[in-house]
Amino acid sequence: MASQNRYKQFYTLGGKFIDSSEWTPEMSLDYLHHHYGWEAVMAYGNLIHDDLSAYGPGVQSGDVYVDLGSNIGMSALSAERRNASKIYCIEPDYDCYEALARNRGSNWILDNVAIADKPGTIQVAKWPNSNDLRPVTAITFDQYVNQHCLDRIDYLKIDIEGHEKTVIHSISDNTWNKIRKMFIEYHEDNTLTESQKHVERLKFMSVLLEKGFTEHCLLVRHYQSFFYAWKM
Repeated sequence: MASQNRYKQFYTLGGKFIDSSEWTPEMSLDYLHHHYGWEAVMAYGNLIHDDLSAYGPGVQSGDVYVDLGSNIGMSALSAERRNASKIYCIEPDYDCYEALARNRGSNWILDNVAIADKPGTIQVAKWPNSNDLRPVTAITFDQYVNQHCLDRIDYLKIDIEGHEKTVIHSISDNTWNKIRKMFIEYHEDNTLTESQKHVERLKFMSVLLEKGFTEHCLLVRHYQSFFYAWKM
């Protein structure tokens, strides 16, 4: 890929190449999904809409950025464009990981592993088919931080298909103290009533408040809501 097209062209599953040079902010997600697949919807959210930095301080120049659930690397690419100094990508799905490796930048560090509330083996959906489950090796986020000797995490993105609700309870205070800003894709439980879902979101946010994330913004959506949280 030519350097001038770094943030407009990317690889996706199966080595497919996508050029977003003609995309505009007015394009509908349905159109992108139909013509390019789910990967294009993610690329639009990150490279056109800049979801990571839509609220709060966002990704800032020099940040150490950790991408928990990197998929094919669109969020990492967004962080790179904002001059993150180091980008750590964790992706358990091997097919996504292959595309992630093709999209990587020179300051990206990749790991093909899952993050869970305890080490072992967990079932992970083969993206984007949520019914096709495969066993993958899992470690805790504390283990990951220790393995990479991270003394600070300026921006943590979490998108781990519902496991965020258990993983945040397994993170030690020592690791929480290293994190300054967060973006979490919170997977809604649509078997609950709206009032029940509201209560569950408040419980989730209370954990972040307890860990020092006094500033926050919540975008409620049907399937995945967005939590932005940061420390002052």
